Amino acid sequence: MGRFSKLELGSQSGEPPRERPVSPAQEPSPAARPEQDYDARGYLRLGTDLLLRGQFEEALRRYGQAIKLDSTLLEAWVGQIDTLAESGQTREADVWCARALDQFPDDPTLLSIRAVLFARQGMLQRALGASDYALQRGHSLRAWIARGEILLHGNSPNAVACLDKALEQVPDGDWMNLVRIGAVYARHRRHAKALEVFQRACAMEPGRAHLWRSLSECHEHLGFMDRAIETAQRALEIEPNDLVTESRIRRLANTGLLARLWRRFRWR
Repeated sequence: MGRFSKLELGSQSGEPPRERPVSPAQEPSPAARPEQDYDARGYLRLGTDLLLRGQFEEALRRYGQAIKLDSTLLEAWVGQIDTLAESGQTREADVWCARALDQFPDDPTLLSIRAVLFARQGMLQRALGASDYALQRGHSLRAWIARGEILLHGNSPNAVACLDKALEQVPDGDWMNLVRIGAVYARHRRHAKALEVFQRACAMEPGRAHLWRSLSECHEHLGFMDRAIETAQRALEIEPNDLVTESRIRRLANTGLLARLWRRFRWR
């Protein structure tokens, strides 16, 4: 249980989760006031920003600080679980989800997340049952996203319909849930669908480099290297010192014609 105490209190025990390479430009902006002055929601905002940047270790620490200050802050629990899941720690995410459900019994968002975690661990029937129960507790947007991902795990033709239903519920300005839906499609190699969703997110929130990077990755998987370079350059314009994206643009520019055609054939 050493890692769990670390996540809540920020100790140094346990191995860190896998993180994406981070350039100086991807570091969060320095806080305008001392960190000790942040309240729980302040740490929640920091954690979410770090999660979106792929800085999982720091995101876990911030969410843990938010929970320590206010254990009733549901969004911090959800962020903690999402971060563990995104960093590949599915079992630990499941344990945290169970702990959160002790705090928030029958919350449809937590129930939906746990259903997805079951599916990612290969327990598809259990995931479907948990998803059914979550939908009975409330037809939330997150519940439909979860249902769609679970059905994708089972290669069900109804998966897209569930995710389309989630897209219909996304309110104006809610680019975060567009990112969640796009990530589900990308995780299951439905890059054409992911592309559509990330395009919508970029149009909604064009000043966020990580959205353009996600869109660029979709273009690359589909073999559209010129568009992949163009959208990666948009990300670099926003974060001009991002060495990782700069290197990626050079790699994309050197991709040969046969490799481009192979990618288009592979993902169609």
